[in-house]
Amino acid sequence: MKKIMWLMLVALLSLLPSVADAKKQAEPVDSVRILFIGNSFTYHNKMPQMVDSIATSQKRAVSITTVVKGGQRLSGHLENPKLHELLKKVTMFASD
Repeated sequence: MKKIMWLMLVALLSLLPSVADAKKQAEPVDSVRILFIGNSFTYHNKMPQMVDSIATSQKRAVSITTVVKGGQRLSGHLENPKLHELLKKVTMFASD
């Protein structure tokens, strides 16, 4: 249960910088990009879908990408080349 709460907290905290940046801009943001990195707790509890539902109820557009594998730890994800490519894309967008 603590792991689920921790994952939800991380997911929600990942929204804060994007929301803060969106408020600074004069033009409305098309969508907020969210990257879920997790394991079976992430997909069995349907966390990406929950966040999408919350965003939809607030009339916010989100683009959700997931990198999940059952039983995977963060150390295992760090060895995943797909994750490294996604993180490179995120940092490229962040410098814009």
